[in-house]
Amino acid sequence: MSRFLAFLIPTVFVSVSAMAYRKLWEYTDKDCGDVYHNFLPCYRFITGKMNEPTQDCCWGVAELNSIAKQNSTEPQRICQCIEFLAVAGERPFLVPDIDTLPIMCRTHLSFPISVRMDCFK
Repeated sequence: MSRFLAFLIPTVFVSVSAMAYRKLWEYTDKDCGDVYHNFLPCYRFITGKMNEPTQDCCWGVAELNSIAKQNSTEPQRICQCIEFLAVAGERPFLVPDIDTLPIMCRTHLSFPISVRMDCFK
């Protein structure tokens, strides 16, 4: 009986975790599609795999800035979507690259982004 429980408990935990993750992914995929589309070109830069952001990255940041200005909840939504990318990604976001992204794209950010995301600022 104890062997069965030793097998059953981790199996149930993994199944529940997978369902929760899938539910979260469905939610964020539905609500974050525009953010993913516009921010993913920046991923290689902010994780240190490229020395400078691509033109697509800078265009995406400009588009996210436009979206962020549409209403007062958009900056927080954009931030939360980027936070999900940071958590789900295989490489961490690098502070120097995050800080230089708006400079290298010759823009400002109308939404928060940092290593320790605080989407409520």
